Amino acid sequence: MELYDFEATLAELDEMENYIPNKDNNEYNRCEVEVTLLDGSVEKAYYYEYNKNSEVNKGDLLLPIKKGDWKKFIINK
Repeated sequence: MELYDFEATLAELDEMENYIPNKDNNEYNRCEVEVTLLDGSVEKAYYYEYNKNSEVNKGDLLLPIKKGDWKKFIINK
């Protein structure tokens, strides 16, 4: 997969995840990790982590998804 405009794509993902850089009360926080690719090279990768301490999420009912497959969980709910 190739991104032609990384910054614009990241901004769209941030908006979708209700993430604003340098803000403490985000619905999700963008996290950065280093990943090792199959060829052994190391790259930076991002993921969004639910912010259970956010005011936005205060009333959320958190349900564990036992097998980690959110889509399957929602379909079979």
